[in-house]
Amino acid sequence: LHSFPTRRSSDLHETSGGSSYSDSDSRSSRGGGSSSSGNVKGNGFSPSEQQSYNTDKRTYDDYDTQLSKHFNGIMVMSCRDVKEIQKKMKKLREKWESKGKSFPKYPSETRGC
Repeated sequence: LHSFPTRRSSDLHETSGGSSYSDSDSRSSRGGGSSSSGNVKGNGFSPSEQQSYNTDKRTYDDYDTQLSKHFNGIMVMSCRDVKEIQKKMKKLREKWESKGKSFPKYPSETRGC
């Protein structure tokens, strides 16, 4: 009989296209090998860092939704408000890029008001 790794809700990660699963470091789940990175998963995130990333990604997506509604005429915002949201989006993205992590950049982040 073969033992197959199971997916846990803790393996769920947000992505721009929805949710996806990523495998944990299989060596630690099978008891073989050791890792000097402690609780860091194969994607380079510790559990608390993954939670923070997911929160920031959801916030970035919420900002993008607000700007999309504005740019599509569904919601009216002042140019000052648009620029403020864009500034917050840029700050979130740069936070993760400065840590060497990938973070999306949506067109609404730089679109003129």
